[in-house]
Amino acid sequence: KENSIQTATIFDTQSSPILQPQTKITIAVENVSKSEDGSIKVSIKAFTSEATTYSALEPRDFFELVDLNGQNQKPLSVSGQFNSMPPKSFALGAINFKVSPETEKIILQIGPAGNIKFYEFNFPKKTYKEIILG
Repeated sequence: KENSIQTATIFDTQSSPILQPQTKITIAVENVSKSEDGSIKVSIKAFTSEATTYSALEPRDFFELVDLNGQNQKPLSVSGQFNSMPPKSFALGAINFKVSPETEKIILQIGPAGNIKFYEFNFPKKTYKEIILG
């Protein structure tokens, strides 16, 4: 059983320098879900609307699970095909984290360096909101 929260979070970033030329990629976070075992899945869609050639992206660079008492958690894995995205198209995938099954709220850091935002997800209430840290 998954507890899923729909979101409307969008940010722009540059594609990876692996494939040239670099281009603007728009990433939409579609939903964040938590399963009973504590698996957190951040479902994303990356749009290559402005690309003229294939582009690549490293989605794990734009997401961290914030731990207010310790080290932030980097993604455990990423699913989806982001290393060769066709131009004027989109790629679907997910960023995966793991928390304690009892965890009811998480804080997700989302976005590229220089434009990072923090969102608190409350799974029992199925809500999320942008928060300010620091």
